[in-house]
Amino acid sequence: MTGEFWSLLTIWDLVDVLVVAFLIYNLILLIRGTRAVQMVLGIVFLALLYGLSQLGPFPTLGTLLGNLPILLPVAVLILFQQELRRALASFGRNPLWGLGKDKQVAATFDDIVSAASTLSNRRIGALI
Repeated sequence: MTGEFWSLLTIWDLVDVLVVAFLIYNLILLIRGTRAVQMVLGIVFLALLYGLSQLGPFPTLGTLLGNLPILLPVAVLILFQQELRRALASFGRNPLWGLGKDKQVAATFDDIVSAASTLSNRRIGALI
């Protein structure tokens, strides 16, 4: 039985699993320590509640939560906007790609301009 399993396993299967593991690991690192963890737990709770509503006699709850897959992608984009922006920015700045070096300098300038504007609005002086 084990010989059949290994004969069906290819190198692409291993690469596929490693890529998915890498993405999940980076996603966990991205949301760790942010309020996104609480939102993910809330989404998981709603999914579990939907599963329970399908098992029992809860037609109203099942119908209400049955519409959740339609609204969930938009809600995720809205709720995780900052985290998605940060993830895409860090992806672009990854030195392995070598593509985001100019963008990193531009992002630094944008951060400095944003900080100077905030300080100016609050009438706080600073040396930059």
